[in-house]
Amino acid sequence: MELQLQAKHEEYLAEKSKAALAKSQQLSERRLWWIGVMGLLIVLGAVYLYTYRKVTKNDLEQHRDNLRQLSNLLIQKNAQLIDLNDQITAHEEKDEDALSPFAENIFDVRILTDADWVEFKQSFEKAYPHYIQQLRKKFPGLSDGEERLCLLIKLTLSTREIASILGISKDSVKKSRQRLRKKLHLETHQDLFQTIDSI
Repeated sequence: MELQLQAKHEEYLAEKSKAALAKSQQLSERRLWWIGVMGLLIVLGAVYLYTYRKVTKNDLEQHRDNLRQLSNLLIQKNAQLIDLNDQITAHEEKDEDALSPFAENIFDVRILTDADWVEFKQSFEKAYPHYIQQLRKKFPGLSDGEERLCLLIKLTLSTREIASILGISKDSVKKSRQRLRKKLHLETHQDLFQTIDSI
């Protein structure tokens, strides 16, 4: 009888040990399943993030190319208007009575129209998201003309190109830059482009 009890006790301990082992295996399997799911989520998240960054970078590059093309078109347009104006002026000097109706209207044509600026700002905002907001936040007292100058400087355009886009002389651009430096409270050793570019 004692042997039977001992055998049953051992059998009970063996069953208990089997149950504990099975439970331990289930817990291990669950842990491995959760680790696998978490690993898969991490891999999928990394792939999504990589793809998103790549697409965003490509989009930004495309928008910046579009902005460069638009800037070049504005430069060409303004150069043609200035050239046309010079031709009309030269023609008028030769024959003062021969002023055509078109020549009279050339003076009403704005070098850079409001529509040009709206399109330019939209392209700029796509190429440099939130830049205009940050510029206004950091320097709230800027006029529209000073803001335009900042945007053109940000594009690393030369003084000649800026003058062409704005329809002013190079000297006027230089004076505008000096006024902008004062408005931004820049010291003589501080670079205007770096200040504008770092916003």
